[in-house]
Amino acid sequence: MSSVATATVRSYSSGAMKEPWNFYSCLTGRDATGYTETTVTPSGRGPIEVEAWSDDAPWATSVRTALEEDLPALIDVVGADDAPVITTVHEDESSAVATDWFNPATGMLRLSEVVATRPDVTHRLARTLFDGLFTARWITEGYAGWAEHEAGVSDAPCTAPATHPGSDEPFLARWVELSRTPTPDGLALEAWQRQASCHIVSTLADAIGPDAMRATVAMIRDGRSAYPADAATAEVPVAVALRKVRG
Repeated sequence: MSSVATATVRSYSSGAMKEPWNFYSCLTGRDATGYTETTVTPSGRGPIEVEAWSDDAPWATSVRTALEEDLPALIDVVGADDAPVITTVHEDESSAVATDWFNPATGMLRLSEVVATRPDVTHRLARTLFDGLFTARWITEGYAGWAEHEAGVSDAPCTAPATHPGSDEPFLARWVELSRTPTPDGLALEAWQRQASCHIVSTLADAIGPDAMRATVAMIRDGRSAYPADAATAEVPVAVALRKVRG
């Protein structure tokens, strides 16, 4: 992370406070000159700006490699027309893995500075392909994992997972988010959830085939009905597959 060379310090008087024991403050700072901007143009896509801390070359390298080599393969899986457009990948000055987020309106993907390995970046790129399509986190994660394996850009396990590492019964619909400072137990649970989700979605994909799987993604993104009015249309097999996904 970058350091700020100079700072302006101001003093403030709180005066009379009704409930001083409930008072807290949050101080933030940003050194815009500390960023290095580079441009990456993945095959078949427009230019993407990578904004990284000047002294964090490993993060920038992981992001550029994932964008250049992995993003095009991921987009081929879901179809270029259905892929959200990423315009900027920005390094956030945060030690929390859970702070990353994607804004489809602006195309900006913000990643924590601790998301520094290519597999981590690639998984987050895969998730952007399905952000907003499902209400359940595990389905989004499952589709991301399936897309990574289908594209050949992930070595993460996607088979049926071993014993659940948590203290509760496994229940993917009640997804357990990583804490801002993940513990080894938390990371193990996160890995189990991802593997289980990937296994479920990949099992469905194997059953209906890759073409029907891409078609279901397009239908969900477009908001099309799983029950076409004309039962004789060629869309019926895809609609059946879509009902399996939504069900």
